[in-house]
Amino acid sequence: MIGFSLGFFVVISTHMSEIGQELFQASNHKDNLTSIAISQSLNKAASCGDNSIKIHDLTELKEMYAIITLDDETKGLDKLSWTDDGQLLAVSTQRGSLNVFLTKLPILGDTSGTKIAHLTSLLEVTVCNLVEGELPITVSVEVEPNFVAVGPYHVAVGMNNRAWFYALTENGVERLKDMEYLGTVASMCLNSDYAAALFEGKVQLHMIESEPLDSQEERETRLFPSTDEKYRILCHALTGDFLIYGTNSGLVKYFYLEDWQYVNEYRHPVSVKKIFPDASGTRLVIIDEKTEGFVYCPLNDNLYEIPNFSPTIKGILWENWAMDKGVFCAFDDDKVFTYVFHKDTIQGSRVILAGGTKLPYGHKPVLLHNGELTCQTQSGMLNNIFLGTHSFLNNTKDEEPKELKTMLTQTLMLRRFSDAWKVCTLLNTAEAWNELARACLHHMEVEFAVRVYRTIGNVGMVMSLEQIKKNRRFVGDVKEPAKPQQKMEHSIFFTHA
Repeated sequence: MIGFSLGFFVVISTHMSEIGQELFQASNHKDNLTSIAISQSLNKAASCGDNSIKIHDLTELKEMYAIITLDDETKGLDKLSWTDDGQLLAVSTQRGSLNVFLTKLPILGDTSGTKIAHLTSLLEVTVCNLVEGELPITVSVEVEPNFVAVGPYHVAVGMNNRAWFYALTENGVERLKDMEYLGTVASMCLNSDYAAALFEGKVQLHMIESEPLDSQEERETRLFPSTDEKYRILCHALTGDFLIYGTNSGLVKYFYLEDWQYVNEYRHPVSVKKIFPDASGTRLVIIDEKTEGFVYCPLNDNLYEIPNFSPTIKGILWENWAMDKGVFCAFDDDKVFTYVFHKDTIQGSRVILAGGTKLPYGHKPVLLHNGELTCQTQSGMLNNIFLGTHSFLNNTKDEEPKELKTMLTQTLMLRRFSDAWKVCTLLNTAEAWNELARACLHHMEVEFAVRVYRTIGNVGMVMSLEQIKKNRRFVGDVKEPAKPQQKMEHSIFFTHA
């Protein structure tokens, strides 16, 4: 890269096959250019001149990534330099002043339902709920945090072994307290009442706001595991009802907050590295030390392998839209994979891969709602992208039959039968209607299948399905024998959840 004093910025190839060939040229500055600098860790190049800094992305030089203008610097700028990690960009001026800009934020964030808390400046956390349309709340924090956690009514930030808690009230943000833990906190989770901090193989569960004096003191705090349990906790999660954690010995344990006791335990063959429960905790994605993924259902203690699970997967997001409870996505640095857990099919429960979506550079997914993925970026902003598996949510009226058939396949994999009905109406072919009807039968959606067969005039199937519905109602009236008492207790917990 060469910067010329008259303002031109030129990129020349050094590859032997094209050595000396000009790849890119731009007149970055009107009067003069004084310095250029490259950040390989950030994959950015910057030039300064006149009273502005212009930043290019090395992967796409023609697109300007950012322009920073210093209006007060009438004499012009001088030298330019990045820090090694690319987080800071310093520029000196002809007047003798030095300006330092924050170019990359640590991507820190957390979600609670559709509420997102994310780092927007070194000493600022923003809490927003784009789905509910709530106004964003800015929380000024004491230190640059290493972790951020959010619950329905609170946000917590911290570094090393200390955390600060804030209440999100109707009147704004109220600082509650700060706490010190027995080790450096690796991660923290919040629900409406409790916080759970993971440090050095242990989890400390405690109330965010202290209970009145007449409450039960033993519910104030608890340290896991107990002294007689010889394992290390590697990951944890907190739902409205449960503290869930995974260990180096392969244990996955559910602690029921209301009764203050364990209610479920599953032993995996190898250690459990990461866990991701859905909102209720009744479905749990497990990633083990072999980087294999599974869906675990504590209600029946069954484990289902996730197919084509990439070893580079960094995290899991469950769908927050109420109608798509079995949908989740797995993501790494480059791609998002959409999976669906089919709980009730004629072949039993299983997990299927619905498709993949390319992830823009530097984006970290934090929330999934109705096929729309909200991502954090290195600039501290949020950006939304639509999953490729949910293209049917766009306007389908002007689509060609080929695209409509693809959309029909998507809706059937996602069990979106109402959307599949709309696509079939546009296609209006016997093949499409029969495909929808077969999918309904596969998922034991007998009522919807009857509606489809009525639409295409298949009287025989309608009569057969009506007979099945009648027999099913009769069988449903038969009282089943009671299960063992312990299992029934577990069922009560999870049915309630």
